[in-house]
Amino acid sequence: MLKKLPAGCKLVPLKPIDDSRGTLTEVYRQQWVEETARVQWNLVRSNAGTLRGVHLHAKRTDFLIVVEGEMWLGLYDMRRSSVTFGQSHLLCITPEMNVAAYIPTGVAHGFYFTKPSMTLYGLSDYWTLDDDFGCDPDDPALNIEWPGDARILSERDTTAGSLAEMQAFYDKWQETQ
Repeated sequence: MLKKLPAGCKLVPLKPIDDSRGTLTEVYRQQWVEETARVQWNLVRSNAGTLRGVHLHAKRTDFLIVVEGEMWLGLYDMRRSSVTFGQSHLLCITPEMNVAAYIPTGVAHGFYFTKPSMTLYGLSDYWTLDDDFGCDPDDPALNIEWPGDARILSERDTTAGSLAEMQAFYDKWQETQ
């Protein structure tokens, strides 16, 4: 299933500190990802069977933590200059793992939730549709076998185009930079 993450992606270990009162866990330090600070944080609740994505950002990075539940993170590297270009990855993240996932620009990603879940994620740039490209999460070219059969998708994700279309759009965007 998972050999290694796409180049530049990270699983950042979180270190909970327990005592008789409960637990404190640092969830973010700017030095962990060595880039610009997060400018926006989102708290998202997802129902069991929800699939969010697959999305791609050309300008912003994501830093996400599973607070509750279980998230299957699907990744696909769209950066032609990357040593992991065209590779797919699927991993399960739970709160008990005490990790945060860092997703750089150019890595397409989707989230599938097998049970009611809550995620917290920070963005390096403000969210905008201008930097939120999508493709069909079940496109065979993604080579991601999402767990479960139930699919609760947004209308946008239901009507998203192919991976090839998203790759062409991303390549064209890269040429203009």
